[in-house]
Amino acid sequence: MAINEEQSYKALNEQARLENQRLSMEFNKQVKETADGLGEGEGLQKDVAAVLKSEVRKYSSQHDSFKTGSGKVPSVKDKDGITDVYNKVSAVEKEIVNARTLFGSAIMPSPAMSLEAKQIYASCLRSDDYDNVKPIWKDNKLHFQISTPDSTSIYSLSDLQENFIPEATEAETMILQSGISMRELGYKEGGKVTESMLQSEADKLTSEIEKDPKIVADLSVRRLAGRSSKKPKNDSGLWPAGSWASALQDHPSLNMAVYKTAGVNADINGDGDVSQAEAEAVMNGPNRDKVIETLVNPKAEGYNHALSSSELASWISNQHAEMYYEGKNAKNNEYKNNSNTLNLLPNPLENIEVIPDELTAEEIIKKFS
Repeated sequence: MAINEEQSYKALNEQARLENQRLSMEFNKQVKETADGLGEGEGLQKDVAAVLKSEVRKYSSQHDSFKTGSGKVPSVKDKDGITDVYNKVSAVEKEIVNARTLFGSAIMPSPAMSLEAKQIYASCLRSDDYDNVKPIWKDNKLHFQISTPDSTSIYSLSDLQENFIPEATEAETMILQSGISMRELGYKEGGKVTESMLQSEADKLTSEIEKDPKIVADLSVRRLAGRSSKKPKNDSGLWPAGSWASALQDHPSLNMAVYKTAGVNADINGDGDVSQAEAEAVMNGPNRDKVIETLVNPKAEGYNHALSSSELASWISNQHAEMYYEGKNAKNNEYKNNSNTLNLLPNPLENIEVIPDELTAEEIIKKFS
């Protein structure tokens, strides 16, 4: 890819990323406002409430039709009908709980959530505000029907939940604490980070990260608190600075399986391995982002959850190795500073006069009296 093409590609990516950030801020605000309102006892949006009430009234009317006179034993048919009504009313109650739980969650969305997914979720979240969004009752569940000039799509609460990617706060807390522990260990013990220590740290992080593909999706494209925000040399403008996805732009020599799943032929000499030089030769902007997308996006074609979890954990464990040496250096600097302070203190023995051995006791008393 020519230099001008690279620059144009980067400019378009940066423009799209900034616009996505702006829309994400609006989306996050809507999510928080709705969650706060539901948390304070407010009801669901009016059009949703109207659909749910309509279903309850309909089932109530059906129930009344099965009522029998005083002392009259209901028929088997009536009993079955009443049971069916109770089940349908129970389904409505369950969907009310599900809607309040989903829209009332205080967990913030991740930047990994696609712009399309955010727009769909926001439309359903504020269905009252959109003429082309209509809540409907279908298959004993609440759905949202979104119409455009070209098509009509229907989404259940489960669909919205599936496409919602939350910030992986629990995993992030565990990772940050693990980094702190490594720094403290470096301060306490010093020495070097052995391969065994590094592998143990990576294994521990992998066990947390691999719990859910959404954890990989979030942590891959977000800078963790307190970590570097330095932009890579080969920045395409697509990935947030300080994230794993961003860092991969300068370190494209990855596991061979990554290139295969992304459909990029980086093994130029055919030796079954990809050197740094080979990777850099084929990893122009679009190819590089294609490979990174395969690693960080669970919905990407060729995504391998075990591989991505392991690679992300390895990258973070290397950060923690650096934190280990930060702790070690802090201890060394502290020792040096203390040594320098001691050197500056006056020597208490410096001005003491040496007493000759031949002096008698009386002479010594007389000399210092």
